[in-house]
Amino acid sequence: MSQTLYATVAETYCKLEMDDELGLSLDLDGRWRSYRQGERFYRRTIKNQYVLDNNALDESQAVEVQAELQRSLARMLGRLGGEGQQQISGDRTALIRWLEKAQAWDYTRLQDQVVYYRRAYIEDIPVLPPDRYHDLVVLPATGCPNARCRFCTLYQGSRFEPLTPDQFAEHLQCVRALYGQSVVARDGIFLSSANALALSQKQMLSVLEKIKLCFGSRKRGIASFYDPEHAPKRNENQWRQLAALDLRHVVIGLETAYTPLREYLGKSGHLQTMQASVDLAKAAGINIGITVLIGMEDVGDEEAHFEHTRDFIGQLALQSRDIIYLSPWTLSKKTGLQAQLAGWKTALRSVTAAKVVEYGLERFFYFA
Repeated sequence: MSQTLYATVAETYCKLEMDDELGLSLDLDGRWRSYRQGERFYRRTIKNQYVLDNNALDESQAVEVQAELQRSLARMLGRLGGEGQQQISGDRTALIRWLEKAQAWDYTRLQDQVVYYRRAYIEDIPVLPPDRYHDLVVLPATGCPNARCRFCTLYQGSRFEPLTPDQFAEHLQCVRALYGQSVVARDGIFLSSANALALSQKQMLSVLEKIKLCFGSRKRGIASFYDPEHAPKRNENQWRQLAALDLRHVVIGLETAYTPLREYLGKSGHLQTMQASVDLAKAAGINIGITVLIGMEDVGDEEAHFEHTRDFIGQLALQSRDIIYLSPWTLSKKTGLQAQLAGWKTALRSVTAAKVVEYGLERFFYFA
């Protein structure tokens, strides 16, 4: 018995399902974003990695998946031209054009995206906060001004280098070329590198102004990683200047409030700078993210880490719009991290109004 073809044509994407085992999501340029065949669910990254079960496929596997997808597209177009059951939300003619665009994106053409990606991002996109995974990533600097954290495998030893004004202007144009029409589907912007806010106030204002000119305002605004110990000290007025240009969320790596462990990890043992920065940014209307490492019994006093960190977070004037990210220590040998994670969530939710969520850094992919 013939199954129904379901299709949704929206403003920024197109989704289709057929035969209870076939699903496809396309961006505005017709490039596939996700593809379901039976129990297999594939996703494609911005630099054209094909991912299944959070593992990147090798080239031969990717070519095979693309061939299957092309056959699925042909089936869907055939169904639209026939008399099978169809439920279409949106314009049917636009849907047909969308699928015809998708057919033109074979594996070779999609691989050209890698060239555009490398032009746009001279530094790879190693990780984003989980609530910002679908942001448009902009790179005003590369590297990290600290670059000596023991737990960091992303920026260790990587020198912090701001892009020059000309380099940044070229970068923005390359990002626009990479995303094409689908740039409008990204409802937030993230300033990548380990600590974009290490730029001077003048540089930051210029960066935010150029982003607004190139991409306009986004619903979820602009976010960035931030290390107060390796960035200019900003007063409330300076934070308000950044907020006026759409900076809405900064993510700070606390990791622990237990001084001996912070120093072991490669961070300062003093927390006054962090607390003052959080207070000033909050006063300017900017939301805060705080990352905390868990499962570090192998390197420090876990109980002291827990108590000091809980108490410090309880002193911060965080609200429901703020987020605590609990990130498992990637070198931990401890089993039962999920139970520990639940304990941390319960304890922190008793001392702060901020949301408490898990933040896994391993095998991050920046999906299309």
